[in-house]
Amino acid sequence: MPFSKHCHCLQEKEKRCEELKRLKNLKKREILDKIEKLKDVTGGTGVGFTEEDVEGEFDEREYDKMMKVKCLVFFNIIFSLFLNL
Repeated sequence: MPFSKHCHCLQEKEKRCEELKRLKNLKKREILDKIEKLKDVTGGTGVGFTEEDVEGEFDEREYDKMMKVKCLVFFNIIFSLFLNL
C-alpha cells in the first residue's frame, strides 16, 4: 500500500476514534443529567447508584454481584414488612 493511502487510513481511523470518544462523553453526560433529575424528583441525594457506577467499562460479573446484593436487601425489607403486618 502506498504511503499516502496508509496515512489516509490512519487519519480516518483517528477521526473515527475521536468521534466515538465524543459520543461516549455525550452519552455519559446524558446519563449523569438523568441521575440529577432523579435526585431532584425524589428529593434525595441517592438513587441507588453513584457517578462512579457509570464511570469506566461495564463489568458484567460485578454488576451481577451488585444486583444480587440489592435484590437480597430489597426482599429482606419486603419480608420484614410482611411479618410485621
